Amino acid sequence: MGKSFVLSVFKELGAEVLDSDEIVHHLLQDKKVISKVKKILGGQAENEHGALVKKEIARLIFNNNELRDKLEAMLHPLVFHEVQNHLRKIKGSSELLSLKFPSYLKADIREGLIER
Repeated sequence: MGKSFVLSVFKELGAEVLDSDEIVHHLLQDKKVISKVKKILGGQAENEHGALVKKEIARLIFNNNELRDKLEAMLHPLVFHEVQNHLRKIKGSSELLSLKFPSYLKADIREGLIER
């Protein structure tokens, strides 16, 4: 049973659900974020039209810790900001909240978000 399945069950039960993958997907629609990603990756993950190719991004960062660290250093604060904004908006409106984050995020960062 995967995280996405469990998240869908919580959602069916009326929980407010936040998925970091969906947040990143949304962020990658923003022109400023796209520009920063392109700069970090040096144009290596774009198609002929200049659009980002997610499979290429994954391949690049899987094989290059330095690129992955730079990309995460840029994206993670944006993701946490979006989560915090959403939590402020829903405060008190739901008794159950489910957050989906990749396991590689530092525990202290996750705990800091949850405490808020």
